[in-house]
Amino acid sequence: MSSNISKIKKSHSHISPDLRKRVEKLRNIGHFGGTISPHRALLTLPMSPGKYVPAIIMAAVIFFSYLFALEYVFSAWSWILEWCSSFFNMEIEQGSFGFEAGIFNIYVPYLKLGAATASNLEWSISVLITAIILLISFFMPDRFVPFAYLLRALAFIQTISILFFLFFSNYFPYSLASYHAVMMLAGLIFIGLVPLIYGLIYYIFDETLLKKLWLTILTMSHLLLLIPLQYFAHAYLIHEFSLMYMPILFLMFGLMIDVFIFIAFYSWGMSWQGTLHPHEERAIEASKVEQAAKTT
Repeated sequence: MSSNISKIKKSHSHISPDLRKRVEKLRNIGHFGGTISPHRALLTLPMSPGKYVPAIIMAAVIFFSYLFALEYVFSAWSWILEWCSSFFNMEIEQGSFGFEAGIFNIYVPYLKLGAATASNLEWSISVLITAIILLISFFMPDRFVPFAYLLRALAFIQTISILFFLFFSNYFPYSLASYHAVMMLAGLIFIGLVPLIYGLIYYIFDETLLKKLWLTILTMSHLLLLIPLQYFAHAYLIHEFSLMYMPILFLMFGLMIDVFIFIAFYSWGMSWQGTLHPHEERAIEASKVEQAAKTT
């Protein structure tokens, strides 16, 4: 075995530098004969004050405009919660929760709603449903493997919740009202972060000012409408069933959903055709050629 390895090493040492270079170049040629460029994730974007200064200014203007509009957001969310309550024929008192940051009052409305721990019947039904979901995940076709793993994750989280409420239900530290207040505030803060995150990962790219503003407004407007409805649904389900469903709603259907929606809007915006100036196109093309040369 060792003799074979030494022979291979010896044969490689006899390859001429010119031949080695030509073989290396073949690594970057596709089967149609074209050049395989480096993936865009490995490329760098030429940066200049003309790119990041407008991005910082735009992000700051939208962020502070949002802070000044929080009073109207509070009123709109309060109306949405009241409408949802009346739709389900529920009379629910509302409270306000938040904090003050300088001249800004960062408060959200929340529902003063209670929920009980699971009864023996509710606990048994939850065990049965969780077991069925877990069983289904093992009999799904191969093309549904990602969905099967999602079902198993849901079953795992709910199993932990079932076991906790079986043995330690009296030690559960959260109430429904506090959960609703905290999640509404977290959603409000997350919406405020949208223009700041876009300023880092989107405003620096070659889109028009109108497109950047349009994507930001769409993202924030969608979340402004979704979040009060989303967490009213959480509060309603926990109130109607039990606190045993709070962990799975928080982990799988809470802020994670809001983050996924943000990613979806960002991906959509990044798919738009850019508006590079000729000198920027030349700079990026030169960067591609330079990095392609480094890989060879």
